[in-house]
Amino acid sequence: MRRLPTPWLWLLAVLLPCAVAALSLGTPYVPPYRLPQVLGGDGLAALVVGELRLPRLVLALVAGACLGAAGLVLQEAL
Repeated sequence: MRRLPTPWLWLLAVLLPCAVAALSLGTPYVPPYRLPQVLGGDGLAALVVGELRLPRLVLALVAGACLGAAGLVLQEAL
């Protein structure tokens, strides 16, 4: 029998609320239940979420993954 990948589930359980909080919180506060319609709409909130917060979130995730990979390579090298 195959086990469930529990570290991936924990990572997803932590990452999803953090991503929702990063997209919601800020000067034009967007409630989490309005995020899908704000991302597909237009207006000030859609501009802030789509043009500022979403790229910053993606960049933070990529930078974190790169730092984790660099740490792994450094540990393996030493």
